[in-house]
Amino acid sequence: MTKPYSDQQWAAITSAGYEVDRRLKDGDVRLSMGGEPTFVSADDMDGAEWNTAAVGPTKRVYAEELIRRLRSRFAPGGLLHYGQGKWYPGEQLPRWAFAVYWRGDGEPLWQNAELIDGEAPESPATIKDAQRFSVGLTEKLGLPKNSAMPAYEDPAHFLLIEQKLPVNVEAKTNKLDDPAERARLIRVFDRGIETATSYVLPIQVWHSQEHGRRWVTERWALRREKLFLLPGDSPAGFRLPLSGLPYVAPINYPQVIPSDPMTQQRPLPRREVLLVNRRAVTLEVPAATLPTEPQEVVGAVRTALTIEPRDGHLQIFMPPVIDAEDYAALIAAV
Repeated sequence: MTKPYSDQQWAAITSAGYEVDRRLKDGDVRLSMGGEPTFVSADDMDGAEWNTAAVGPTKRVYAEELIRRLRSRFAPGGLLHYGQGKWYPGEQLPRWAFAVYWRGDGEPLWQNAELIDGEAPESPATIKDAQRFSVGLTEKLGLPKNSAMPAYEDPAHFLLIEQKLPVNVEAKTNKLDDPAERARLIRVFDRGIETATSYVLPIQVWHSQEHGRRWVTERWALRREKLFLLPGDSPAGFRLPLSGLPYVAPINYPQVIPSDPMTQQRPLPRREVLLVNRRAVTLEVPAATLPTEPQEVVGAVRTALTIEPRDGHLQIFMPPVIDAEDYAALIAAV
């Protein structure tokens, strides 16, 4: 193992790794240097997941233990986040990535670490759990209980695929050439086409001098009455049918424009303030007439939080927001 850095730089880069190596029994991991710092299992150095395969049976277990220990040491009160990692050509979905985020002022971004699910959930989450969570979250945000709407896989898409199968082959035993499409079809028909897959809460933050920051939701109107997700394997938050919502003129489209990170920002409010110091508003479907000049912001929300049972976990897909204060306030409510 070469050292392309000075001793001081090397100590800073590997301090977390060496700490983990000392704390884990008999050195379950070791640190090596490649294109990036890489942890390799000491118990299975020749395993495919540590050499040639992208994923494997134990890699995420080790990653979870590492990220939780890093949180405990460097970021008490930090948020453990599961997101997308690298995406290589030919792969159906991006790889996973664990991250931890925290507030520099010591205030907890996430208070109760026990509420963050582990890699092996005690019991698989269901769509009923998602529905129950959506009711609790909307109450916490001050929105109507029915603000979150169920989302479904598009039956037209999957029934069309089923019709293309040989007459003596069923959907659950299909022989499609594409393994991803084959698995997707089995998963949908096992669950049932008419069963919701997730809950979608349209939500956005609006700012004004008079009212401050407010949570705003909209009762989305859809041509097909139900919300059908775009076909695919990604989380529901990536498959929202936004193009099927009522037309909003570009001049009135509710863009989410991040605040300038170089400007002077006020300190983030305390967690309790973030939870209670906001007024919620529910918008009805915007009028069909097309405005020709700028108006007061009165009618459309085009970002959403989704609540989805996925791989046994109850996963919360966060919407884009303008700045850290809005994100921290929404995380506190979650």
